[in-house]
Amino acid sequence: MNRLTKTSIALAAVALVLALPFTVGCSEDSAGNVVSDGVTATFTADSSPVDNSISLQAGGAGTTSETFKVNVVVGAIDDIKGVNVNVKFENGLTEFVSADFTGNFLQDALPDAEFDHGAVLTGTEDTINLWGARRGATTPGIPMAAGKTGVLCTLTFKALHATAGVALTIDPDDYLVTCATTDLTCPSGAPTFGNGMMTAN
Repeated sequence: MNRLTKTSIALAAVALVLALPFTVGCSEDSAGNVVSDGVTATFTADSSPVDNSISLQAGGAGTTSETFKVNVVVGAIDDIKGVNVNVKFENGLTEFVSADFTGNFLQDALPDAEFDHGAVLTGTEDTINLWGARRGATTPGIPMAAGKTGVLCTLTFKALHATAGVALTIDPDDYLVTCATTDLTCPSGAPTFGNGMMTAN
C-alpha cells in the first residue's frame, strides 16, 4: 500500500470520528435516544436561624435530582411588616427556577390585594431581589417572640454542573426590613444574615 492510499484512509477515519455524535455528560437509552445523566443537588445552611435574623435554610429536594429548594427564613423580628433582600448565587453553576410565596408568614390573614411580594433576577442575573410587604399604614405587623421563625418564601434552583460547593448568600449591604412602628424601623436594629452552600454530584 503506498503512502497516498494510507493517507487517504487515515483522513477518512478522522472524518468518520468527527461525524459521530459527541455529547458530554449524556448517554443513550436502549432505544438509542440521548438522555442526560444529570446530577444530584443538595443545599446545606451555614447555621440554624437565630433571633433578629434573615437566613437561607434547606427547603428540601426539587422535582428532579438537579433541583433543590431554599427557604428564606426570618428569625424573631417582632412586629415585622416587610422584607426586601437580595440573594446572590453563581449563575455559571446554578440557575434560578422560581419563587413560591404560598403560605408565607407575613401575609398571614391579609387578602392578596393587601400584600406585595415578588422575586426577580437583577444585574448580571446572579442576584434575586425578593420582597414581601404588608400594605397600609394601619395594617399591623406580625408579632414574633424570641425563638419564633417564619418562612418568607421558598426559592427553587437547578444545579447545572457537578460541584464541590457553591455559596448562596444574602447581600448584607442591600436590604430593607420594616416594622409597624411610627417610623417603620425595627427596634431590634440591623438583622444578622445566614447563608449556605449547594453541592452537586
